[in-house]
Amino acid sequence: TPDPAMQETLLAMNSARSCAAMYEALRGWVVPTQNVVYADVEGNIAHTHAGRIPVRDGEPALVPVPGWAGEHEWIGYIPFDELPHQHNPESGFIGTANNAVADEYYPYFVSKDFSTGDRAQRIAAWLTGPYKVDLITMQQMQYDTVSQTALEVAARLAVLPTADPFIGSLLAEMTLWDGDLRKESRPAAV
Repeated sequence: TPDPAMQETLLAMNSARSCAAMYEALRGWVVPTQNVVYADVEGNIAHTHAGRIPVRDGEPALVPVPGWAGEHEWIGYIPFDELPHQHNPESGFIGTANNAVADEYYPYFVSKDFSTGDRAQRIAAWLTGPYKVDLITMQQMQYDTVSQTALEVAARLAVLPTADPFIGSLLAEMTLWDGDLRKESRPAAV
């Protein structure tokens, strides 16, 4: 059965008329945890990592633990007002792409299962670069397949010694590669 509180939360989110009202509506968000990015007509922008995140007794468990041992019990949830969030950041934009939502100084364990952050860096590059941010640019950004991580791996592979001419030609291609993971790219397949 759907949780009535979540239904109320969704209704409150849909009727929010400001970032402050949206933030208050998100107090009722339970699961799954979500990066919610929102804006209002006054020009405010905000991000909240909404949802109930358990606080466990002891060290964070990164692998399954014996549930019967009593060593990793939930002792509560991260308080809503202490969840990762931002409001009108200095950068003038907010971008999330499965990257870490808090830095290493954040007092609670959220997860270790985040992406490398290269997609978030790529979003930042698009929004701070020489591009005019308009509908066309946003569409191009949405379909962008350049990977900074792939470029870093390619740079390491490109300097490997080889006597094999085929592998040598692939490594040479990697030195000129733009990091685009499009399906036609041989370096992307490597």
